Amino acid sequence: MALKQNIMDITTDGAARVQDPVYLCFMEMLQDADLGRSFVKLAKGSSAPTQVYLNAQPGYGTLTYGSLATAIIELTLMCIVDLERTPTESFTPLTLSHFTWYFLVPFIGAHLISQDLKCAPNVAFKEMLESADAGDTLHPAEDGDDDLEDIMKANMDARRHECMAEITEQRWAEAIQIENSWKMVIQGCVIQSQVQMHD
Repeated sequence: MALKQNIMDITTDGAARVQDPVYLCFMEMLQDADLGRSFVKLAKGSSAPTQVYLNAQPGYGTLTYGSLATAIIELTLMCIVDLERTPTESFTPLTLSHFTWYFLVPFIGAHLISQDLKCAPNVAFKEMLESADAGDTLHPAEDGDDDLEDIMKANMDARRHECMAEITEQRWAEAIQIENSWKMVIQGCVIQSQVQMHD
């Protein structure tokens, strides 16, 4: 329960996030990758270096499940963080999916490692980055791994749902804007005809 609340706080409250040691490590990593200390450049996916993408996949000796761990953490997060109701203002211009992938997955990985090693979260974050290949080496994703495929499918469905919600919201906003434009045109015509009638 405490971790769930921590996840919600770190997702919705920018002030709480900047005090988190894992977030500070993440910001340093972005700065080292010439992405600055904000999400603006990271949101432009093509400019995000491969290393930032790879760092979103927690490794580590005793967490050693590589892609499987990443998929499980991501699916768990999607159950905790409501894709439709969670405010995204504190990490715009990233989408919730991108914020989850780039930050929340490694955030959870680092906190699990921190508990396992009984060390500070920032130490755990560095350990996670240094052992990023361990999970896939010991437990490589294989064709026919039904559990992994089911988890990946659930993650893709959740992402698709979020994407469709964003598209619907954009179309709704565009429809309202068009409707308001027509109302203004009609109102202008009515005012003009009233003026002409008085003349």
